[in-house]
Amino acid sequence: MADEFDAFTEGVELGGLRNKNQIKLLLEYLVDFVNEPLTGDILVDALTTGDIANYFEVTGAIDELNANAVFEINENGFVSLTQKGLVTLRELMDELPLSVREEATQSVNLAIKKLRNKENNSAEIIENENGFTTVCKVLQGETVIMKLEIYSLDFESAQTVKQSFLADPAKIYSAVCAAF
Repeated sequence: MADEFDAFTEGVELGGLRNKNQIKLLLEYLVDFVNEPLTGDILVDALTTGDIANYFEVTGAIDELNANAVFEINENGFVSLTQKGLVTLRELMDELPLSVREEATQSVNLAIKKLRNKENNSAEIIENENGFTTVCKVLQGETVIMKLEIYSLDFESAQTVKQSFLADPAKIYSAVCAAF
């Protein structure tokens, strides 16, 4: 199984998955192993951003696993592994290199972190008469627990501020709190 390359490889780095069965097995592994609720979007983001597998192969594998009753996808979009999936995973997990499992797990954790950062934080660029102001907010539910406004002369600098904040808002929040 592992020697047959039958998957699209566009966007896949060396060491990534080039076999459709391995992609499906990796998806099963992640749904079983990661102790967080996962959606198809998180799985796709993790495997494609990490250059582990091709986008079309991942989305096709998710659809196929769902159609074959290996996955169950609930009304909220969360994926779970069925008994059939657990049996398959236990039988074939050794076909999946440990390095790929570890890299994919890290990618999923980063995808979850990005999603939470997006849900719990915001950054908006506002043009003013002398440049741009990036308004960064750390939210807890509907409550704004920190609001930071940073002035920039040009849009590119404001965009950099926005992206840096959204990449790791906890780091910025901790630095601001440590200053007091």
